[in-house]
Amino acid sequence: MPRFEESVITQSKTLTSVNLEPAIRFIESLVPGSQVRLPLEENETSRETMRVLNAAADSVGVKIFRVGMEGNILKFRIVKTRKVDAIMTYTKKAKVTATK
Repeated sequence: MPRFEESVITQSKTLTSVNLEPAIRFIESLVPGSQVRLPLEENETSRETMRVLNAAADSVGVKIFRVGMEGNILKFRIVKTRKVDAIMTYTKKAKVTATK
């Protein structure tokens, strides 16, 4: 059994401590279907940047899909989220067909 009393706990930077406004303005300036090449600063990681971008995209109502990295350039695509406005209901005939 691990010795829990000897564990060392550090706090990582949370998204609540990051100002999302610049990322939100950036995401709002993009249109769905855009593929973006974002150069990262020397001390930034792609994982940290994607977390911020995803949080900003979520608040704007779009999704971001990471395409990859090319050196220090993060590549991602903007995709519009699909919201279901209506619930699909089955007719009796469709229910019977679906159960066969």
